[in-house]
Amino acid sequence: MKPLSWVIGMLVCLAAASVAGCKREQSQPAASSSPRVAATSTVLATLSATDLKPETGGTAPGHAGAASSGQGGESTILFSELGGGVAYIAQQNGNSHLVLNGQAGKGYEEIDQNYVLSRDGRHVVYAVKVKGKWRMVADGVEGVEFDTVGTPRISLDGKHTLYDAQRGDRWFLVVDGALNGGAPSYFDKNFINDSSKLVYIENVAGDDGMHRVIISDLSFGKLFGKDLRVENTIYNEDKSRMAVVAGIGAKKQLVVVDLENPGTVNEGALYDEISFPTFSPDGKITAYFARKEGKRYLVLNGKEEVLPDGEVGEAPAVSPDLKGGGVILKTNKGFYLHRAGGGEELSSPRYEEAALLSFSRVGDSYAYVARNGKKMFYVINGKSSPPFDRALAPAFTPDGKQIVGRVRKEGKRFVVVIDGGGRVVQQHPDYEMVFNPVFTSDGKFVAYGVKDGTRLAWKVEKLP
Repeated sequence: MKPLSWVIGMLVCLAAASVAGCKREQSQPAASSSPRVAATSTVLATLSATDLKPETGGTAPGHAGAASSGQGGESTILFSELGGGVAYIAQQNGNSHLVLNGQAGKGYEEIDQNYVLSRDGRHVVYAVKVKGKWRMVADGVEGVEFDTVGTPRISLDGKHTLYDAQRGDRWFLVVDGALNGGAPSYFDKNFINDSSKLVYIENVAGDDGMHRVIISDLSFGKLFGKDLRVENTIYNEDKSRMAVVAGIGAKKQLVVVDLENPGTVNEGALYDEISFPTFSPDGKITAYFARKEGKRYLVLNGKEEVLPDGEVGEAPAVSPDLKGGGVILKTNKGFYLHRAGGGEELSSPRYEEAALLSFSRVGDSYAYVARNGKKMFYVINGKSSPPFDRALAPAFTPDGKQIVGRVRKEGKRFVVVIDGGGRVVQQHPDYEMVFNPVFTSDGKFVAYGVKDGTRLAWKVEKLP
């Protein structure tokens, strides 16, 4: 069996149960809070109503904003983050159709599976192939044709669309159908959290390896620019901050840009290597691994801590208040949790595999997935849950006292709620497929999409 945390493509995809979750740029945690999460259970679509069934066997987006599909079999089903919509790609009479809330769109020879839904589920954007060329379709309206198009974006307020596209040897950014002047290529692009600005990274012609980080308004009016040799980028959850791993000569540096206040830039220390950068759940603290003068460090909020021996295979985890932080390490004796500031913790249990560490937003409670033999289970504050055949990424409830996880056991797929002692305090009904959970803003309910026979439904369950 391949290691959970070592084949990171497999591991993050296990958390998402989706190959496309890895193909797409990494996004959000397994569950999040929002004031607009739909708090009422409802059937969003009935497959028999359209006589169009979701394609299977391909890659699957799964959950808007979270790159997560349902368990047990890949499909193109995508639930919106806040529960207001569901979409999928289906075949009929040799054509592909995008079906939104049971209503099938126009048929095309091919639809790219990296389509996106707005958070409220009312808007969908997808790329289609027509006579060898690609067009982006936004709410049923076709854009102009290109040789190639990139993965689209929808602004957080659902009002604007963004994608990159190639025509000849030049790439362009397209916002709401309008093109910018183009560039040799683009490394990244995104809406900033207030939906009125963009951040994008373009390659600079004639300077090998140099990129230009640009913040602009939606008409491409430049508000900020900085030249960097960009190697990697990440965003915090609300897209208000961006972290860039940049090359400075032979060294590496983490550069954090405040996207809401263009020009506010924090440049970290120089290292020989930087890997697995991440933000804390509140987006204010950065964490990453670094190497300098032969030593490996865990860098939390700019503070260095020498790491003990062991390989790392995923980003470190940290709580917003810095009360909790750590990393799962692999040694020849097994996988174990190393707590930040707590030394090597040789007494920590060892597992055949372990990964997907997260800390609560409240206090220093932690949880991760582990495996011994053929069984997987959650480890919460050092206590193990009952075993499952499969367990996906844990998500802390807003009060930090429990975790919610999607699991499979004896062929059944369902959501469980587990307390800090590892006890299952609630087991939800089982379904054919279960999608990524989110929490209502009051923290009293967990909500998620399901495939229940011919029904695609949004389920809302009260937490214990």
